Amino acid sequence: MRFKHIILHLILFLSVISQAISEVTHSESIYKKKLSDTQTAIKTREAGLTIIRMTVKNVPSVIEVESNFREKLFMEDCRIENIEGPAISFDNEENANLEINLRNIVCKHVPVLVNYQKSNRQTTAPDETYNLKKFIYGLQINDLDKTPGMETTCDTEILSKLPPALQSSIPVLPAIEAGVNLKTLGAKGDGQTDDTKIIQYAIDNNEVIYVPQGIYRISETIHLKPNTFLIGLHPIATQFLPGESTPAFSGFGAPASMIEAPEGGKNIFSGIGLSTGEYNYRAVAFKWMAGEKSLMNDVKFVGGHGSMAKGPYVPWRGYGDPGKKPSPVQGIDPAWDTQYWSLWITKGGGVTFKNIWTASTYATSGIYVSNTSTPSQIYALSAEHHVRNEIRFVCVRRI
Repeated sequence: MRFKHIILHLILFLSVISQAISEVTHSESIYKKKLSDTQTAIKTREAGLTIIRMTVKNVPSVIEVESNFREKLFMEDCRIENIEGPAISFDNEENANLEINLRNIVCKHVPVLVNYQKSNRQTTAPDETYNLKKFIYGLQINDLDKTPGMETTCDTEILSKLPPALQSSIPVLPAIEAGVNLKTLGAKGDGQTDDTKIIQYAIDNNEVIYVPQGIYRISETIHLKPNTFLIGLHPIATQFLPGESTPAFSGFGAPASMIEAPEGGKNIFSGIGLSTGEYNYRAVAFKWMAGEKSLMNDVKFVGGHGSMAKGPYVPWRGYGDPGKKPSPVQGIDPAWDTQYWSLWITKGGGVTFKNIWTASTYATSGIYVSNTSTPSQIYALSAEHHVRNEIRFVCVRRI
């Protein structure tokens, strides 16, 4: 599976807040504002930008890193046209934290790709129209026994004409009037009433279900249909969770998923938080097998160090019936690392994952990817606080 946009340092060290994500289509992202000769479309200082499928036209410069600042910039599948000055410019050249990574950037009339202000050097265009297949500037090492150094890698391909614009990989959410409100069907969302049957009924009889703010208690696996869109308000204000020691998710045996997307489905799951509680030993928050044109967006896997709840701060005591929890003991919480994975991507599952936070200390891994080769992308992922593994890959091709 070609998870092209997993940026390892983002996964392991950064939260999604530290990243500015731009994933836009050709028509949505053209800069039309007339700028002066000294202006640039984007001026940045240590923002940590990841930019995908952006089109910029008719501006003096595309990106300028402010003087004496470093930047971690990743751009892919972008289009740049009619840039009179340098497309990218910076002066903090010897800073080991400066990283410029560009892939598949189609350019037309962009004579100067990069301007290195301090050394007065430039990376120039090979022709009028070209594809920048790969550009890397920053600290690089050629082998484990070599000394790292600041290097520039540039690989271009001359084009006879501009290729068609790439389409967005993020499906558009349906209009509000296209769906049914879960609470109008009788769901309570009060954290106590079992809403399992109503949620499943809504899925079985509707393609688009909007889930208002609330804590929705479930006691069995919720099965999405191949065309189900389940859309919540916010992953902290809108959550699904079982009670502690729920029979369907506790005891010993094979993984038991709270939510399950079918093989080959075209599903959207957005704006919903998932908690497996503390003492549901077989629980998997989401088993994702959906494929082409699917989307998981703005989902939080909460629990343990990944806990957040709406309202004023109170010490975390978990969800469900406290009487079904073992008595607390001194030291590390004995429930940590006792469940399966929070997000399990398997059996051809994949495509687009965006704004995912998986931080439940009760899960053995934040994400487990197995037995899939579906070309996919991940934008803005934070996996943290797990005792054993943050992310695992088993029998996965084309990463």
